[in-house]
Amino acid sequence: MRAAAVRKAPATALHQPHYERRRPEQTPLYRLVREHYQSFAAEVAHATGTGLPPFIKDEFDAYLE
Repeated sequence: MRAAAVRKAPATALHQPHYERRRPEQTPLYRLVREHYQSFAAEVAHATGTGLPPFIKDEFDAYLE
């Protein structure tokens, strides 16, 4: 059996990183967080009297954007 001719890519193409966005908004985790985040934050505020720390709130907000 003969090996098929392999077409070589230019050297520059071999070193270019490929980036593909992950699309978290299409995952079950994203839907779960979107649907329950507000009630979770309210429950934490009720239980602690202070709510979520700002850095955690910022992370949730950024994830949902």
